[in-house]
Amino acid sequence: MKGTSFYSNYDNLEINEMKCPKCSFENREGAKFCLKCGNPMELRCSSCGKALPAEAVFCDECGHDLREPKEAPPIDFEQPQSYTPKFRVPLEGARI
Repeated sequence: MKGTSFYSNYDNLEINEMKCPKCSFENREGAKFCLKCGNPMELRCSSCGKALPAEAVFCDECGHDLREPKEAPPIDFEQPQSYTPKFRVPLEGARI
């Protein structure tokens, strides 16, 4: 095997990777969750709800631009649960 690289059979192998939208870690193609941070590797179109790959810029179902920010739900100031966080971390030294 003199003069032959161990990796010579893999020189033409194409490795497809998917970049995590949260931490930019390179994951294998087809991964459903990021190996580094656990973030889902798919997006959901905010217009039609279709599951899309993390690198999508437009929805291939309805054409929605995925770069547009999501619209925040309206706040009903008469119902505090609509704007109060689900849990609170007490401040150090605060009485509970």
